[in-house]
Amino acid sequence: MARTKIKVCGVTSVEDAKLVCSSGVDAIGLNFYSESKRGLTVSEGSAIEVSLPPFVSKVGVFVNPNQSLVNKALETISFDFLQFHGSESVSFCESFSLPYIKAIPAQNSEQILQDLGNYNSASAILLDTKVGARFGGTGEPFDWKIAPETKLPLIVAGGLNPQNVFEAVSLMRPFAVDVSSGVEKESIQKDFQKMREFVEQVRLADETFNEKG
Repeated sequence: MARTKIKVCGVTSVEDAKLVCSSGVDAIGLNFYSESKRGLTVSEGSAIEVSLPPFVSKVGVFVNPNQSLVNKALETISFDFLQFHGSESVSFCESFSLPYIKAIPAQNSEQILQDLGNYNSASAILLDTKVGARFGGTGEPFDWKIAPETKLPLIVAGGLNPQNVFEAVSLMRPFAVDVSSGVEKESIQKDFQKMREFVEQVRLADETFNEKG
């Protein structure tokens, strides 16, 4: 039975973490990119981590970090995965002895396949929308039809929300979906109603696929 995993990224407070977890997600992303409005300090991330219930995976999200920042976070927070969203080398991603997710821009099938080959040691590949020089967080979807078939688990991100995630899951059948701004209020605070609707639409897409299968 197919079950698409759900990751919510850009959680910035203990309150939002509890809200997100209560909606039935599988993982949360804690962002340590200082230039992001959802960026956390290590101490803020630690406070969120200790508030989480069991069986929710913790993903540390970094963009071209130096080694000391990642090590400092690892000393304080028990991550299940690291996620690298910049131009980090394979050797850098592998250097922390923890499973990693590599985010790559989804521009065309050929480029995606090339990047997949470069990062074949990743636990999963996250496909995100490329807009200028921005590292994700665009709020815009990419063309889901360009995603190739691959043995590596694919996570789809970029512009997902309760209105379009059913289509994305139905079309791509990804391992997981990743959402941030699509389940927020006008601020960066997460919206419980949007979060609940998002989860419901993912599960509906799974049910529809399983019934057809």
